[in-house]
Amino acid sequence: MEDRLFSPNEKTGQLKTCKRCKKAFTYYGYGYEYCPMCKEIDTENFQKVKEYIYEHGISKLIDVVEATGVEEKTITTYLKEGRLEIPEGSTYYLRCERCGASICSGRFCQPCATVLVKEFNTSVAYNEIGNKPMKEVTGKMRYLDSNS
Repeated sequence: MEDRLFSPNEKTGQLKTCKRCKKAFTYYGYGYEYCPMCKEIDTENFQKVKEYIYEHGISKLIDVVEATGVEEKTITTYLKEGRLEIPEGSTYYLRCERCGASICSGRFCQPCATVLVKEFNTSVAYNEIGNKPMKEVTGKMRYLDSNS
């Protein structure tokens, strides 16, 4: 088998399951984890919601759902992904998944996000983080330290 170098322009990806339709597709490491067909549907739905909000200003969630035909669950996902934001003074907010505080978008409030990042940084030792290979490797493992 020949060694093959990957060029930066070559598209290589990993097999993932679409979050929407549950079909397998090749994910290239950027964007949302949707297959190409569902990504197109998601883009259209988001555009409908965005245009409605742009034209009508601050609106209730139920009004956006009824006017656009986009499911409430989908709009809530946009809020959790940070693609939309609930305005200040609203009667409806998302809840932080860690402490339950009211938030305008995302999954965690700022204090919880800070704690989670700190916990993650201290729980992962430097030597537990691996580098991605620059080329496909065929061969044996080796020692990193020549003294071992």
